[in-house]
Amino acid sequence: MISSSFFSSINSHYWAFSLSSRFKENFSMEGQAHQNNSSVEASDQIEEDEDVINVVPYLDVPPSLPFGQTLGFSIGHVLNDLCSGVWFSYLLVYMTLVIKFSNENAGALLMIGQVADGISTPIVGIYSQKIRFWKYGRKKSWHLLGSMCVIMSFPLIFNPCIFGGDVTVPYQMVYFSIFIIIFQFGWAAVQISHLSLIPDLTSSSNERIGLNSLRYSFTVASSITVYMITWLVLSFDDDSKSSREHSLHTNRNLGKSQIGPDDAPRFRILVLSILSLGSVFSTLFHFIVSEPDHSCSENTDGSIQPLLSNNSQLAWKDWLTIPKFYNVGLLYTASRICLNITQVYIPFYLHFTLGLDKTSVAYIPLILYISGFFTSLITKKVDNVLGKKFMYACGALLSLGTFYFLPTDRTPFYSSYGIYIVVALLGASGSIILICSLGITNDLIGNNIKSGAFVIGGMSFFDKVTNGLGVMLIQSIHPTDDATCQGHEEFYRNVLMYACGSANIVSLFALSCLVIKSKDKTKRCNSLERNETGNINREETHGDSDTDPLIDV
Repeated sequence: MISSSFFSSINSHYWAFSLSSRFKENFSMEGQAHQNNSSVEASDQIEEDEDVINVVPYLDVPPSLPFGQTLGFSIGHVLNDLCSGVWFSYLLVYMTLVIKFSNENAGALLMIGQVADGISTPIVGIYSQKIRFWKYGRKKSWHLLGSMCVIMSFPLIFNPCIFGGDVTVPYQMVYFSIFIIIFQFGWAAVQISHLSLIPDLTSSSNERIGLNSLRYSFTVASSITVYMITWLVLSFDDDSKSSREHSLHTNRNLGKSQIGPDDAPRFRILVLSILSLGSVFSTLFHFIVSEPDHSCSENTDGSIQPLLSNNSQLAWKDWLTIPKFYNVGLLYTASRICLNITQVYIPFYLHFTLGLDKTSVAYIPLILYISGFFTSLITKKVDNVLGKKFMYACGALLSLGTFYFLPTDRTPFYSSYGIYIVVALLGASGSIILICSLGITNDLIGNNIKSGAFVIGGMSFFDKVTNGLGVMLIQSIHPTDDATCQGHEEFYRNVLMYACGSANIVSLFALSCLVIKSKDKTKRCNSLERNETGNINREETHGDSDTDPLIDV
């Protein structure tokens, strides 16, 4: 029933979005034709329609992306999403509570993975445009290569060292680091090749936000799947009597109701399950999706309303000279920091700050992602009304307010009911800021599809390295040598409040810079046009628009 409802909602959501997208583009086309008339009546009519502002002229309305292609694209990142759910939510849990590494060593392994991912992303972004394997599509070739690396390396990360328990910690660190680096390279190859397919598949800004929303819907569905499997495998206990004796309401001390070395086989089952499922979806992606070949033509139809106001194709080096590249990069990085730190430390907050049993690290994050899933289904419609920037600001403010009021008490009401409200709000706000940040990034790329993979790679580089350093810093200031943090239970709450709250503030600052510079550009264009023609342009009357070009290069 869950599966049927999920695909039914995506199907109806896609067709509603497709019709609204075509209507909006046709309406914009009529508005532009009307704008070319010299009569005063035509000028007045244009002032009534805000969708015709700054639209780059184009020859024809691009066809809507077929539903099969849309659905095929949406499942292309499921393998990565499943692995990401385990990586961020359970790597530190596994390394500190199961393998019994110190907090610093566990943080170092996560940082190594994030740095390896960060270095890999721009490299993949550059060479995915130049190297094609097996006469296959360029981006699908890298997607396939990355999927193979992920499948081969990820099981060995969540498995004790195969050389036995007598291996010293430094050698175990090297052992795990090798497979982590291979995994992160493969993860980066899948992520960059998949995201950079969006500008290739459609030139419509509204369809691109639709693809991002559907992609995120499957991301959330993947996370839900991870937590459901985790809940199932952790609920199975060989000693149910002992588990009951250490339940939430009878004993909050460490015991068999909490995660320990005996849970290593359960994590192995979890990883093998998600890899099997993810492999099926990756195979379907490669059979369903046809990668467009842009190697023979430089032309675009121009229907996208990009953040860059020219139609030339930028090389990857050109992006390094554009300030908006760093502005959007700051916005995207801050968004990812908020989401990733939440995903990493929410299990510790539940397990140790609130004293809940080990199954809480599965079923409570499950509520978070269910909330995010339903929120993602309405983002396309809200985008048509409010625009990405305003919607992002609302999501960031909601997230900031939720983290600020995050409690540390263990009252029965909060542990039984209040925590569900908190995680539902975090899930909804996280869904909004991620989808909108990806939409703004795609608008930055515009029609520069040949260098789009580098832009995605650059954003991911900032994101991965910053996240890795952040987790390493948090682990280094841990108040105790034990991950349980006994006597300092408020530590994990403070991590979520200050780290994620600060990321929200930075993201709002970056968003403000985008809006302010857009308004400044509009005023300059108005001034120049008045000087040249003596007429007041339509842009003077509306201020800023979510679809206005923000950069001149």
